[in-house]
Amino acid sequence: MKKSNSRQKQSTLYLAGFVLCTIALILWVGCGKDGADSASDDASSKYKGELAKIKSLGEPTTFADLNTWHKAVPAANNSALAYLETRKSIPPHGPVDSAYTRAQHGWKRSKNYNPSALRIHPTLMPSARAK
Repeated sequence: MKKSNSRQKQSTLYLAGFVLCTIALILWVGCGKDGADSASDDASSKYKGELAKIKSLGEPTTFADLNTWHKAVPAANNSALAYLETRKSIPPHGPVDSAYTRAQHGWKRSKNYNPSALRIHPTLMPSARAK
């Protein structure tokens, strides 16, 4: 009889502890939300104040404002377009991909590659070795 009585006390204490912890958690979360809401309201009001300052200076604040505010660069003065057109005029396997470049790539893949070594053009190698 004593064992069942002690088990009943343990289960009652467990249940009471569980209920108290749950209430404490609810109160803690509830209080935390109120503090978070006031902090976010404060940050929101600061953001809106800064946004109003920027708008009062005539600066763009949205992408639509930016598109109307920023004037397009004329094609004749646009250096980015000139660069792209120049890159298109260079053939992909033209003068850049010469025999020297192919030899250099092969040399870089070799096990004796030393990037700090003096680089000599492959056509000069026989005369350089002779000297």
